[in-house]
Amino acid sequence: MSLNAKVSGIVDKLFADKLVAGLQLVQQATWITSGSSSFNASTGAVVSQESSQTVNIIMLPDKTTGSRDRLGTTALPVGAEFREFNMASITFVMKPIANKTIPQALRDEIEIYSTRYQIRNVSSSYLGAQEMVWEVTAK
Repeated sequence: MSLNAKVSGIVDKLFADKLVAGLQLVQQATWITSGSSSFNASTGAVVSQESSQTVNIIMLPDKTTGSRDRLGTTALPVGAEFREFNMASITFVMKPIANKTIPQALRDEIEIYSTRYQIRNVSSSYLGAQEMVWEVTAK
């Protein structure tokens, strides 16, 4: 088994919350892709086409302040505890979305606990030529 295959397997287990028994870092969010918009002349309304998919993310602490969450960990807790953090912007890691480039991702949004955030920055981590993880900032 190649190094890339081993690391890819570890990343898959991490984002499936199966890497370490009892450790829950992953939470689900909705990735929303904006499609084309059209104008309806008879109603005067602009109609946007959207599609969505569920993605697994791991929240990260605010990088601008270097703060950690109240538990002292480097990843934010999953579940109700996240709702206590009222952040104007969020940073998280996720597996790349198949057939989506970073410029395309910058037009999208993510919804976490009924709050929508606009994707502002995406940086990709590679192992060789294989894209492994996106670090995403949204506001």
